[in-house]
Amino acid sequence: KNIALFKIAMYAKEHGHYYRAYNLLREADLTQIDDVTKDILKEKIDILGDTEKASKALGKLKPYKKERDRVLLLKKRCGLLLEYRLFFT
Repeated sequence: KNIALFKIAMYAKEHGHYYRAYNLLREADLTQIDDVTKDILKEKIDILGDTEKASKALGKLKPYKKERDRVLLLKKRCGLLLEYRLFFT
């Protein structure tokens, strides 16, 4: 399941569909410890690490203009860091 989600998400990301790509990556089962899961986490970090990509991935946020959107982006980034930490411990 994770392999299929990852491949479809990468296709979407290559075509600039960050919203679709991020939502596909969110559906992945992170309890499996393998290379695909590590790649999924890396891609989620890549998307959320870039403010422009993250804004598109999370539904047209405007973190530079709206405080609420900036806070939401920070919460998502912090949550992803916790996922990453839990995966590698």
